[in-house]
Amino acid sequence: MQIFNVFFKISKKKILIGLMYVVIFAVIGFTMIGTNKETSNFAETKVKVSVIDNDNTEESKMLIDFIGERHKLIDIDNTKNAKLDSLYYFEVEYILTIKEGYSEKLKNNDTEYLFESVRHPSTYTASYLESQINEYVSSVVAFHKVGNEIKVACEKAENLFDTPIDVTTETFTDENSIDESSGFFFQYLPYLYISILISCLCPIIVTINRKDLRYRTNASPLPSLNKTIQTILASILYVAIIWIIFMLLYMVFRFNTNKELSFEFTKREFLAIFNSIIIILVSTAIAILVVQFSPKDEILSMIGNIIGLGSSFLCGVFVPQDMLGENVILAARFLPIYWYVKANNCIFAIAGETFNEPQIYKCIAVEALFAIPLFALIFLLSKIKNSSSKSI
Repeated sequence: MQIFNVFFKISKKKILIGLMYVVIFAVIGFTMIGTNKETSNFAETKVKVSVIDNDNTEESKMLIDFIGERHKLIDIDNTKNAKLDSLYYFEVEYILTIKEGYSEKLKNNDTEYLFESVRHPSTYTASYLESQINEYVSSVVAFHKVGNEIKVACEKAENLFDTPIDVTTETFTDENSIDESSGFFFQYLPYLYISILISCLCPIIVTINRKDLRYRTNASPLPSLNKTIQTILASILYVAIIWIIFMLLYMVFRFNTNKELSFEFTKREFLAIFNSIIIILVSTAIAILVVQFSPKDEILSMIGNIIGLGSSFLCGVFVPQDMLGENVILAARFLPIYWYVKANNCIFAIAGETFNEPQIYKCIAVEALFAIPLFALIFLLSKIKNSSSKSI
């Protein structure tokens, strides 16, 4: 097991690079899961709003009270410069002007041109405030139309917003549905596999194939076929270890999301795991293909970044496929990572896809087919390389 031992002795020098990718991915992943948990909890947003009342009636004051109970009222001067300054320095996010005649229009059931408004260009919470005001005004008019006095209509409209609502969240997905964080985890595996294998596996094989080391092993009584088999077995074990590390990391992700350690996987998870096995085999083929050109270590890092980042951006790892242009998608179809990501999107019903089992198997099959020409090219280049070395 001479070659086998040499393989893993060299691999120890590259272990820090692989760990770096794992740690960075884990930190980003746990951060995003925490963010998803925070955003999943609903909380009303208070907008910093200034109200200028040009109507100055009981009804307009009731509207101001309605806004003040739900948002943060800020007093500013009713001048153009004061308004611009308060928006520029983000003292307020929204300035509402109640036009003169507001009360009379409500009594006539007229909701047109009641207000003027200006908002800070970078805020989106103002839309929430506008929605509340529009709903309030519509409710006032509705209550007035059925015979209520305008003051009573305003009170009833406000009471509608104070009525507690029991909300029950229903899921419309099947029993195989799992958290979207799982989709995020598997989505990034192609980039990690390619980057780690080119940065870690390639230098090991390049070192083993180096002339001085090759001449030394050739001088030993070990048959050439035995050397090749040992290199292949060591590579398979190395790739399997990388895959197992990420699957163990997935278990940690799963526990962090569900707060329950379970070794029972859903059908979707099994499909995602199978998909990850296919893509790591394809990634291994890409890495071994790079080895055939015997690049230097510093060039390998650059190649890994170009292939990993380039294909990830092009195929939808970093940007959802439903946001990519038609020409980009057309080009990405000729790359295996595109089919991996498409299968992953179907498995987890993300990026505009729905769970479609036949489509998933089709994508995985196309993805696996890419390994055939890759390994064929590897054997061809290896044969040419061996023939040229024998002739020297």
